[in-house]
Amino acid sequence: MNKMNLQEFIQSYLDSCDKNYINDLLKNDLLIEKKIEEMDLFIEKIKDKPLISIEEYNQIKKYSISKGGFLTNKNRKILYTKIYNITQDNYSNYIYLDPLKEPKLLDGFKLEIFRKKDELTDLIQNPPESKVILQDCNRSKIYKMLSEYSPNNNNIEEIVKTIKKELFNYISEMAKLNNSLYGYFQGYHDIGLYFYLLYYDNYQFAKSVFQRFSEFNLKESLDINPNIKDSYQFLSCLEILKFVINKLDKKIQNFLNEIIENGICHFAVSWILSIFTHNIDNPGIMYRILDYIIMSHPLSIYYLTSLIIIDTIYQADSKLIETGPDLFKYFQDITLEKINYDKYVQLCNDKIENLNISDFKELFSKLYVKKFYPIMSEIPCQEKWIMRQNNLTYNNFFWYIKKQYNSFKSLFK
Repeated sequence: MNKMNLQEFIQSYLDSCDKNYINDLLKNDLLIEKKIEEMDLFIEKIKDKPLISIEEYNQIKKYSISKGGFLTNKNRKILYTKIYNITQDNYSNYIYLDPLKEPKLLDGFKLEIFRKKDELTDLIQNPPESKVILQDCNRSKIYKMLSEYSPNNNNIEEIVKTIKKELFNYISEMAKLNNSLYGYFQGYHDIGLYFYLLYYDNYQFAKSVFQRFSEFNLKESLDINPNIKDSYQFLSCLEILKFVINKLDKKIQNFLNEIIENGICHFAVSWILSIFTHNIDNPGIMYRILDYIIMSHPLSIYYLTSLIIIDTIYQADSKLIETGPDLFKYFQDITLEKINYDKYVQLCNDKIENLNISDFKELFSKLYVKKFYPIMSEIPCQEKWIMRQNNLTYNNFFWYIKKQYNSFKSLFK
């Protein structure tokens, strides 16, 4: 199958996913039709703008939280690039910032965080193991996803073979690009698959969007300390999850303490590390989750995971989760695709809006979290807009605010 035919096949697959997802939404909420019309007008308004306004950024965030997220892949292809300020003129600029060094200011305003592709060679000191990436891409769920969509397609084997090869090249390139941050970890290919499919017709944008998602979202959620081994880093993620569950519902955490070692939900590690992409095969649901995560606080994935765990335990038959093994089996058997993510996104956003980051200070200190975490706050939308438009992460945004806006000094106390 040639490139053009494959591109048409993937587009038809994504269109089919959109149709099925929208139809499911319409079955339960006729107001979705109004949101579809409203978003069509909004997309038409901003699609040709080089920069979106603060008001438009705020509106995108509202869409990401409300039912259905960005609704269609046609919408998110445009909105993701607007959120990350990616254009035809700057897509080849990749964000890099050494977390241990203070960034330089250009013209007293913008931070020097861009590096051209040919300048990245010196940043790649320990390239990730290609063998591991190849193994992960070969067992990617793409075959299951496409064969269910087109069960009678005689070319499905050839299609999947081509996609896996391209996915391997894509993930390898992204892992090398982000090696100075954390390199490759299992589950990274699952996340990358969705950006690869979404921008299959524009490989440069596929790289740019995923690179910024890795820097803005994954790095801020998962990167505990650049000098600590990955295994410790990932265990730290589970410690944060335990802390959040206890913060939300002490009764549930006490129950977990009684039946599993250290009260840690190891079964949820793939939910956090892969942003659920390893566990969910339905693109409509998965993109809806990504819509929210892209626009949300770095701790949102922990709150979203915690709320699902808490609610699921309350709804379970107590006889089915009396022991640790019972609990693990129960969560392995549940179908994550049947969960109402719109409900949990709303609940998660409510919790994040009232987040007091100082509650985490002692935990983060114990886990050797980088210095920006103790002062990390839910940045108001106006400041988030500044951050996105100037391609700043939470990490270097605080340097930016500290140097440029004295009114935000309270964040650094």
